[in-house]
Amino acid sequence: MVLTRFSKQSRGLALGHRLIEKACFEHFALQHLNVKGTLYELAIPYLSLDLLDEVIATLLMTCTARVYPHVLTGSSAPKVRSPQVELSIVSYDGKFIVLFYDMAKELLIEDLTDFTLALFDDEQLDYKTISNVAYDLRLFWEFLACRGRCASHCTDEDFASFRDAELKSVMLSNRSKQKKRIAQGTVNARLRWAYRLLAWLQRQGRIPGDSLGERGCRVRSSLLCSEEYRHGVQNIRYSSRSSTNERRRYPLLFRNIGSNSKHATNFFPSEDTRYAAISRIHDNACSDYIAHRNTLFVDIANALGWRRASINSLTINGIKEALKQLSSDDYVTLSPSIQKFGYTETFDVPCWLVERMNHFVEEYLKPMAAHKKWKINTNSSNLFLGVNGKPLKDRSITQIVSKAMRSAGAPPWASVHSFRRKFANDEIQDETKYRLDKGLDTSAASISASVSLRLGQHDPDSIYPYVARSLTAQRSSIDEERRAHVSAVEQENIALKSLLKLRRTDGQR
Repeated sequence: MVLTRFSKQSRGLALGHRLIEKACFEHFALQHLNVKGTLYELAIPYLSLDLLDEVIATLLMTCTARVYPHVLTGSSAPKVRSPQVELSIVSYDGKFIVLFYDMAKELLIEDLTDFTLALFDDEQLDYKTISNVAYDLRLFWEFLACRGRCASHCTDEDFASFRDAELKSVMLSNRSKQKKRIAQGTVNARLRWAYRLLAWLQRQGRIPGDSLGERGCRVRSSLLCSEEYRHGVQNIRYSSRSSTNERRRYPLLFRNIGSNSKHATNFFPSEDTRYAAISRIHDNACSDYIAHRNTLFVDIANALGWRRASINSLTINGIKEALKQLSSDDYVTLSPSIQKFGYTETFDVPCWLVERMNHFVEEYLKPMAAHKKWKINTNSSNLFLGVNGKPLKDRSITQIVSKAMRSAGAPPWASVHSFRRKFANDEIQDETKYRLDKGLDTSAASISASVSLRLGQHDPDSIYPYVARSLTAQRSSIDEERRAHVSAVEQENIALKSLLKLRRTDGQR
């Protein structure tokens, strides 16, 4: 076993030596093979190669947790009180493994670690999602520890107290929007993971059988009774959105806050806002390459309604293949390699947008790569690269677009996803107009089923908030026009009566 620094800036190697020696000396007959203490020899007994792999994997994870524990501080995670649980995410055998480390007991928390492993196997969560889940689970575990409780003895009272405490914490956060409804949605997401953790632990036999259930249990929930949970955790996400089912599974959630989506639906950018954001991008860009790259983020999101990860997954080769489809048609088909939930949908992309992306490659990306001497294959690399020639992170796209949107006068939370809402709203309006012209059904359910295909959504109910808001806005607009028309007719009627009365008076004279 070799222990080296990740980089020259890494610290704590001496502490790492002591912790690893403490963990391995008794169990694996650890011996030093050099003076620096960076090379060790271990004796690991095993009965089969599979068992040996398991022992080595456990050893590596334990050592990683001891040497490199760190707290996740994602963009949505505010600083909290002194942690009792620290986290570390490692990549092993193609999986993202979250290691939960109990700082007081200096032990790996196997229940939490195994639960996130099961989530990855069942749902194939990406790094960002698994990070957010781990942060939520950590908050719940620390809350129980502060109350002197454990998962096997927690009750509905603990869940209610956790919910109320987290709501206060979110509202007091520096990043809070100071809107109670939004804060309640954040807390609901954390509470759902707490319920799911408890259900998984009981299903695995790690806590008593009366811990969670619909009747006679310390925590009331129908999660283990539902059809979706019989074969694991993977189908909870696709379960019915019925409010009755939701209340039975998660009885202590805040009610009626529209938490099916974490994105607010009350703002989408206008064309004026989009043009202003593009103008700010060109004004603040340090080079033509940066200006045209960042503008493409806005235009792709606006024209296609794609999420940031899908935009960032575009490749030069994919654009070249799409160019071969160009014909008299106005659209070509393109499938981004990264889509939510692992979907592999294809989308109709306007020909002008494909040609524009190809123009960006030929006129800006390749010259920049040659000038900067980037060691990349410009025929197969990602379409969007940073100033160092490496693929951009998804969060970089969010930061770039958010800055431009804020400078254009949009709300602080407006970003790439705002254009997805704009795309959805435009599609809903077009679909509604088409159905009215053709005399077809214009119910929200029918429009949702049609528009969801263009958004790449498998569940039409997921865009129901967009459709309902759009239809309400259209009805309000029609009502306002009708009222304006009635008011104009009334004013005209009053004017005519006054004129008639005046003429009658003149005739009598």
